[in-house]
Amino acid sequence: MLFYDEDGILARLESLAPPHRSAFALGLAERWLPAFYVFSETAGQGDASAIRGALECCWGVLAGSETGPVDEGPVSEQLKLAVAC
Repeated sequence: MLFYDEDGILARLESLAPPHRSAFALGLAERWLPAFYVFSETAGQGDASAIRGALECCWGVLAGSETGPVDEGPVSEQLKLAVAC
């Protein structure tokens, strides 16, 4: 039987290296992105393409394709605009 064990989940996540935690979080965001596309289209709010772009940037950082320090300002601003109501 499956059950929800929040403390166990947190313990497992805390044991992961930061890049692995980031990959987990990005995976969750990828999983929810289609629902955000539907919400954005239906409600006429948000910008799912901005979130898609931010995810691509983050995946690039994890994959090592981004060289040097990443300026998170533009991505942060994109995300704020994408979810503004």
